[in-house]
Amino acid sequence: MYLPEAAAKLAQRYSFAKYPSLEELLKATQSFSVGSFKGVQIQELSIYSDGVIVSSRSDTDVLDAFLDDLFAWVASELGIVPVVTNRPEKYYESTLVVKSETDLALATKPVKDVVDAFNRIWRKKYFETDYATSGFLLHCDAHQFKGRRNPLHFGVERRLGVSFEENIFFSMAPLGTKDHLDFLARLENLARA
Repeated sequence: MYLPEAAAKLAQRYSFAKYPSLEELLKATQSFSVGSFKGVQIQELSIYSDGVIVSSRSDTDVLDAFLDDLFAWVASELGIVPVVTNRPEKYYESTLVVKSETDLALATKPVKDVVDAFNRIWRKKYFETDYATSGFLLHCDAHQFKGRRNPLHFGVERRLGVSFEENIFFSMAPLGTKDHLDFLARLENLARA
């Protein structure tokens, strides 16, 4: 395969505004930026020897469809068929800013005792403003995870610069967009309880 021709065809198919130069094609990673797939902007496509990373400000279903299209096109147009030496793995990194009907931080109600203990010290020695639960993180134990790469943590935290009463949160999850939204809805139900 002639790499400059393959890169030009890929850039043309997905309208990438930036694609690898000749020098960059000789490196281990090739990156394509600002492309389009079915009317959605693809921020970046990075190609590695053992996988690809694609990012966009869109629903992860669009990215799944993009990857399906990309792999089918690469096989038919360029004759490239992935050599799978390990079980294929797909990792998601979904980030959302959401306005909740309730305070999502209340889903972790047992933490109140910890916050109260901190505030007793804080108010006595520092300032008279209370701290409140701002969110939480969930992690996967890397020693027990069977995948090749430890997945992203799940986190919910208050959006910076926004009053707590507005219930606007930033959330990051190793889930597809629909599953991420579903879990945040479940958190709202827990916070109401």
